[in-house]
Amino acid sequence: MNGQGVYATQKKTYFYSADSGNWTNGPDLLKERDAFACGTIKDIDTGFRIVLAGAGFESMNVEQLNLDQNPTDPTWTVGPGLPVKGADGVVTKDATSLIVVGGENTNIYQISCFSNKCHYKTLEQKLKSTRNAAVALLIPDSFDMCWYL
Repeated sequence: MNGQGVYATQKKTYFYSADSGNWTNGPDLLKERDAFACGTIKDIDTGFRIVLAGAGFESMNVEQLNLDQNPTDPTWTVGPGLPVKGADGVVTKDATSLIVVGGENTNIYQISCFSNKCHYKTLEQKLKSTRNAAVALLIPDSFDMCWYL
């Protein structure tokens, strides 16, 4: 996916095949976006793969794309709205949820999908300060930070 131009919004998306190394055109987003986040998870009930894309600098809206329900002609639908603008750091917690950070507050959100409807919840953990253009990744519990000190 690519929604970021050179400080310009666009609706265009692309699919990348790791097997072939090729890019193909994807379906247009419902709304033009710039600097948005995206991630793919599995619906807990159906097992369908769902791409979530959205938020970004000036938006709280999220769109979702079900890759398995209509694989020959997938279309974006309105997804769960987030309660904060600028949430843009996304990391897959596991195959069935995404963690979203950044934006105008210190909250961390978890998005999960059930029966092709995606919902967010606010986690108890907080960031120390707000983030803009955040990048997030999970560090596994098995990674012993003290080993390298």
